[in-house]
Amino acid sequence: MAGLELGSSTASFLPKIMQAFMEMNGVDSKTLKVVNIDAPARVPMLAARKVASVDQFLMSEPAIRRAVTDAKPVCLLLGDYGLEIYSNSIGTSEDYLAKNPDVVKKFVRAALRGWQYTLANPGESAKIQLEHVKALNPEIVVEEINILKRVAITPDVEKSGFGTVSMERMKNTVDFINKNIDIAGEKLTAEQIYRPGFLPAEPILPK
Repeated sequence: MAGLELGSSTASFLPKIMQAFMEMNGVDSKTLKVVNIDAPARVPMLAARKVASVDQFLMSEPAIRRAVTDAKPVCLLLGDYGLEIYSNSIGTSEDYLAKNPDVVKKFVRAALRGWQYTLANPGESAKIQLEHVKALNPEIVVEEINILKRVAITPDVEKSGFGTVSMERMKNTVDFINKNIDIAGEKLTAEQIYRPGFLPAEPILPK
């Protein structure tokens, strides 16, 4: 990653994560060259060799492969190299949580069952998605779902179900963000961010 030219955005936190990761591994993060490119233009710029790399969601890989027809794109997943932090999650406000705990529990259960069904039935899930977004390519949607299995079905999930959270890893995540990313307002702790007790009593395991 030293000297790498990355198509991203100066407003994005992803380059900051990458730079922090470089420092963790003894690489000078100042050598990462961030090029400000609007999100819709990043893959075309990569395909045209205007930039050496771009930041994208992991499931963008099928679309990138189709855009870059004369080479094999390589996905650098930082989790493969020791960066153990959480990513997306389900969030709500303290006020709503206090007033509607049962609604939150039901929403979480429904969301996790959706993950379970989608990852177990990529073809059927793609058909459902196309009913609402007809412009999508069903072949690409299936490939995206299959790629998501790599990050969604972890040993922890296989053992304890979707949505399971390790407080140790949550603390590592919050400490990493507090140390490396500038966020407006006070820095929060893992205990303030993560609220246990809202997962289904019976774990929703991958099928």
